[in-house]
Amino acid sequence: MKITGDEPAFPFWKWNEAGYGDAVVMRDRDGNQTVNEYNSGMTIRQYFAAKALQGCIASSSDMSMWPKKEEVAEQARRYADAMIKELNETPNPNE
Repeated sequence: MKITGDEPAFPFWKWNEAGYGDAVVMRDRDGNQTVNEYNSGMTIRQYFAAKALQGCIASSSDMSMWPKKEEVAEQARRYADAMIKELNETPNPNE
C-alpha cells in the first residue's frame, strides 16, 4: 500500500456509548455528558518531520551555529518527504 503522508500517524477507534465511532461520550461523576468529536491527530508527514526536527535540533549544541528556523523546518519537511518516498519504493512484505 502506497502512502501519501496525509494518513493519520496513529489511527485509532474510540469507544462511545453507541459502540465504535467518530465521537466519544464521556460522563463526569455527576452523570453530565460531554461528546468529544473523533480527531485522527497528526499525519505521518507531520510525525516524520517532527522526528527529523527533533534530531536536527538535538545534534547541534552550539545554538549560535544554527541556521534560521525556516531553514531547519524546511529541512525537516524534506526528510519527511524522503522517508515517505523511500517507504513507497520499498516492497512491503506484509502485502
